[in-house]
Amino acid sequence: MALGLACMILSLAIVTGFQMAIRDKVVGFGSHIQVTRFDNNLSFELQPISARQDFVAAVKNDPDILNIQVFATKPGIIKTKDQIEGIVLKGIGADYNWSFFASRVVEGHTITVRPDTVTDEVMISRETANRLYLKA
Repeated sequence: MALGLACMILSLAIVTGFQMAIRDKVVGFGSHIQVTRFDNNLSFELQPISARQDFVAAVKNDPDILNIQVFATKPGIIKTKDQIEGIVLKGIGADYNWSFFASRVVEGHTITVRPDTVTDEVMISRETANRLYLKA
């Protein structure tokens, strides 16, 4: 009976750990909340909204809110000599919080984004790089 109870406790701990790891990755790539324009268009390219909303000042002062950042998405295609891959690009601003990605970059570096300049740098996943046969 003790062995059965120990197995159940161990399996519960493992499942809880997996749930937390998956939740952290989902939130890290996206966020807890995304404010977007309601649109019945099912494309990956969201219609823009102004970052100057009335509620932003109040939300920024909330101690439970870590960061507010703007982003844009755009579907695209990456083409190499002999490979092609459909992607959804996520454009970010200087307010982007790199804490999630900083520890997960395995090759290259995070992108330096300045408010007054445009960059042509991109970051892609290792899986996408492998499918395209790319190296850093």
